[in-house]
Amino acid sequence: MKAIIIATAACVILAVSLFAYQLVYQHDQCSTGHMAVLDTPNQALLVSIAKTPQEQAKGLGGCPMLAKNTGMYFPFSTSAPQTFWMKNMIIPIDIVWISQGKVVGITSQVPFPHRGSDDASLVLYKSPQDVDAVLEIGSGMAQAYGLQDGSKVVLVSSP
Repeated sequence: MKAIIIATAACVILAVSLFAYQLVYQHDQCSTGHMAVLDTPNQALLVSIAKTPQEQAKGLGGCPMLAKNTGMYFPFSTSAPQTFWMKNMIIPIDIVWISQGKVVGITSQVPFPHRGSDDASLVLYKSPQDVDAVLEIGSGMAQAYGLQDGSKVVLVSSP
């Protein structure tokens, strides 16, 4: 009986350790470490803020999954046309184009590229007009969060 308890405890410890490792690994792949809350019409989202050019270039590249109510927010210092690509992406996403706190376009269900695609073959996704922010969320989630042209979004806090 004692051996069964010890074996069970060892399995639980191993499972918890693997789960914690996965959370840390996924956090590294999906987050910049700069977090905030973004209010959308239907939901508050926990977003990782891509502040630096390096963070913006990487984006969600390598991220294995996005949990519900999460995403990545790209603030820009000036309003201008923006172009995004899916370099190193392994999940499909929705790209939400934002100007002055309002959605000005949504590129839905953007597929990830084939494995091994070179940079020159990647599709470029362009904002429909000048934008000062972009939100990347899970594929098909824009509708679930009530996002459409004209929707208001507000970056409200950093946890």
